[in-house]
Amino acid sequence: MSLLFVSKVAFSQSDNKVIKGQVVTEEGSALIGVHVQVTGTTLGTATDVDGAFRLSLPDSAKEVTFSMIGFQRQSIDVSSDIRTAYNILLVEDSDLLNEVIVIGYGTQKKQDFTGSVSTISNKNFENQPILRADNILSGRAAGVQVAANSGAPGGNIKIRIRGANSITGNNQPLIVIDGVIGADMQMVNPSDIQSMEVLKDASATAIYGSRGANGVVMITTKKGNADRTIVQVNSFYSVSTLPTKIDYLSAGQFAELYNEYDREIYYNPAFPYQAPFTDQEIDDFYISGGTDWQDEIFRTAHAQNYEVSVQGGSDKVAYYLSSSYLDQEGILINTGFKRFNLRSKIDIELSDKWDLNLSVSGSRQTGKNNNDVGSQYGAIGRMPQWVATEPVWDENDEFYNNTPNYGAVTGNPVGLQMTQNSDVIVDNYLPSGALTYQVIPDLSIKFAGALDIRNTNHSYFNDNYLLEGPGGITRAGVNNFRKTRSQYSVVANYKKDFGMHNIGLTGIYEGTSFKDEGAYAEASDLNSPTLGYYNLALSGTQRASSYYYDEYLNSIAFRLNYTLAGKYILTATVRRDGSSKFVGDNRYSVFPSAALAWHLGDENFVQNLNLFSTLKLRASYGLTGNQGVGSYATLPYFIQNPTVDYSPGGPTAASVTGLGVGSPGNSALKWETTKQLDVGVELGFFADRLRFELDYYQKTTSDLLLNYQLPFYAGNGTIVSNIGEVTNKGVELMMIATPIDQSWFQWDVSMNVSVNRNEVMDLGEETQIFPSTRYADADAPLNIIKVGESLGTFYGYQYEGVWKSSELDEAALFGNVPGDAKYSDLNGDHVIDTEDLQIIGRAQPKFLYGVSNTFKIKNFDVSVLMQGVYGGQVYNGMYQKSVGLFGQSQAFTSPDHYQRWTLSNEETDVPAFSTTSQLFSNSSRWLQDGSYLRLKNVTIAYNVPTAEMGPIFSSLSRLQLYVSGDNLWTWTDYTGYDPEASSAGNTVGGGSNTDVDQNIDTGAYPSPKTFIAGLKIAF
Repeated sequence: MSLLFVSKVAFSQSDNKVIKGQVVTEEGSALIGVHVQVTGTTLGTATDVDGAFRLSLPDSAKEVTFSMIGFQRQSIDVSSDIRTAYNILLVEDSDLLNEVIVIGYGTQKKQDFTGSVSTISNKNFENQPILRADNILSGRAAGVQVAANSGAPGGNIKIRIRGANSITGNNQPLIVIDGVIGADMQMVNPSDIQSMEVLKDASATAIYGSRGANGVVMITTKKGNADRTIVQVNSFYSVSTLPTKIDYLSAGQFAELYNEYDREIYYNPAFPYQAPFTDQEIDDFYISGGTDWQDEIFRTAHAQNYEVSVQGGSDKVAYYLSSSYLDQEGILINTGFKRFNLRSKIDIELSDKWDLNLSVSGSRQTGKNNNDVGSQYGAIGRMPQWVATEPVWDENDEFYNNTPNYGAVTGNPVGLQMTQNSDVIVDNYLPSGALTYQVIPDLSIKFAGALDIRNTNHSYFNDNYLLEGPGGITRAGVNNFRKTRSQYSVVANYKKDFGMHNIGLTGIYEGTSFKDEGAYAEASDLNSPTLGYYNLALSGTQRASSYYYDEYLNSIAFRLNYTLAGKYILTATVRRDGSSKFVGDNRYSVFPSAALAWHLGDENFVQNLNLFSTLKLRASYGLTGNQGVGSYATLPYFIQNPTVDYSPGGPTAASVTGLGVGSPGNSALKWETTKQLDVGVELGFFADRLRFELDYYQKTTSDLLLNYQLPFYAGNGTIVSNIGEVTNKGVELMMIATPIDQSWFQWDVSMNVSVNRNEVMDLGEETQIFPSTRYADADAPLNIIKVGESLGTFYGYQYEGVWKSSELDEAALFGNVPGDAKYSDLNGDHVIDTEDLQIIGRAQPKFLYGVSNTFKIKNFDVSVLMQGVYGGQVYNGMYQKSVGLFGQSQAFTSPDHYQRWTLSNEETDVPAFSTTSQLFSNSSRWLQDGSYLRLKNVTIAYNVPTAEMGPIFSSLSRLQLYVSGDNLWTWTDYTGYDPEASSAGNTVGGGSNTDVDQNIDTGAYPSPKTFIAGLKIAF
């Protein structure tokens, strides 16, 4: 019974009937702030601190509704009931009141949380086939940017929470899986995930101290079910294709254009002229079409995925077991990925005082040629430099190489891709356990431990003999890495209610150790290439190397949660970390934070507005850190065989070869520290069927870890120092709504928009520094790190189109003629050189957004996810290479040359064929708008009504058939394959950490368009 009769009072008819009473919980506790409203009107009130209410009803009133977040809505009929006093009992709604989010070292009710967190329940993605856990975050969480740097199977995913804090450090968020810190997201099958929480502000992340500056992604996996045994089988099959093709010249088109190029460049009336291609050759090329290099290096790829899970238990034991297998081809030939995961989770109630939780997970990931393929030197990056007139194979059935007259100077793209064999095998083993002792009803102590072992074997073989013929040098190598992380912690939690006061205390002691060791062996000029990398001794040259790192972290932390009257909430956290990476007084650092929240909507003056079902204000401030330096960065190290001379005059003939100081080390190193302010408001309307969350934040990261150049007398190397400062400021808006909620049709929608402004505030003694990486055959970096600018700022020559006929005299001052490329001359000396380099663009977007819609229409489930980026530029190195005529390309493949400057076509920005034109690879000519809106996923699922299909299906609790599509369409002005992909840092273990060089596409592996069909069965 949810309505208990208290008294029956006769009353006389009057203009208004007055009702009163008290609202209580099932335990009899008074409920404060319950909304009491005349149904269908804005007339209402709220219960006071004793749970009491009084409401005057109009004659037209028929029903009164009682509602509060976390409790089931109750209604009473007042049209014919003569009662005026009621005792209302509200029943807890487990889906609302007990909506618990996972926070650092514990859980907390969402309504009592003071920090900024985005929660993604498995309900948001369970109907969508997802291959990897990090893709769940894409488009679903405000303030979170998920970019597929590489679309290769198992490729790099870049995750940024509220921008990039560090210049040289790792900007990836901390990953915590079931309490295990630093685990690999690839170890988790997405179907095993119960929820994901993204902790964003300092109040939420400060509990992780020196590792929380980049935000925290907490993954909670599913656990056993004590009620019944459930067996689930999921399987799907997918087909992937290249999302779009770039327009390149056909063989006939190239031959015609190249004849025009040759005549305009080399024709001399004094000598007989012969075109490179005859009319007959051109006709034959038009008939045959030549080689479509995109069709040759890309393919239709297939994938299959199988998952089995069993969950069950008894009143004392609950278990969850799962396994999954993924076999995925890449759309680039000779690439692929396989993953096998196992997971077990057992929860045991040993006694009334003791609980035991055990978890063991393991995975094997096997990648084939899915690293380095997105670099500028891979098959995709070289493909624009190969013209359609060149064949894949020569007359001897060997890979064809270029002619001396036109085409690229390296092996053809198919040969590049097929003559390499790079195999990466990663074995991950992660056992963890926790023993919890309930000291008293309000106090528990948890003893937890985990071991994370990751073994990586990277073996590679490049058969350049097949590509280059006799004299080609073959190369092979075997690299073995082993990373071992151990973690132990003691966590004490105390929770107690004292009338209107609720107190929660958490104390933590934690130790973490990390070892990283490896060995390399490489050989070149193999005597027997057929053995690949299996016998490196049979070679002309061998070399070997090894390394070892050992580090540890000891920590102690405390957290206080205090709630007054259910409305006023305080959270205070402090953590002290001690790291072996640092020495002396810098070894230890303290990271505090504090946050306040106010359920303003529970105040009477707000409730009288009858507008909000939720109104919560919160603010937080705190410090977090980043210890992103090597284990021994404070210590000096030696390098082999340098030229050593300590005389004041520098190197002389008396210099000797031996060991020298590679870096003197820096004993003053300490953590990067991020200070973050967050102010947020949470709004709910119409019984929370429409909700908003709005946050403003400001982060300042100081003591940046940067490489400082030393003078010659000090070793002429670099030293890591704490210099510089970076800020991130932004606004996040999240909207969640249920516009329609009927028995046969439900519609849920969520939208998020994130705005972040990143700025370098200080670089110590410098105002600008340059990264060392070079792209697109450029002799200068494409990016600059400059005070007052954001990370990812492009640097180069400002392209201004082409010289017009009316500018003949001015062009001559630069040694140019009309039709030549025109650039901004900063110093006015009529010479375009390094003095004219400037900022030419920015990779940072203006805002990110995502929209998710889910529909339930009778037995159908439909989900539509869209994700987009507005603003920011992308360096289109694929276009730069297709224009050709410089670097390692002796020809061109872009049809833009049809639009080149001529006397009859001066309104163009494509230069004419010319020997006087300057063509720079680090030019704004190659920058394009990186904005896009992507139809990320559409899934249509049919839930077979098994109960209506007879005894054959009686044992099935679920039978679902579905079709799905990923990356179905991308609306963008970017002319490359994928505005999201990037070649920056796209190597083994890289590609996700760099923020200095962003949005650089010199051959990045694009994310494919994928069609999926699947089946889900539950017994």
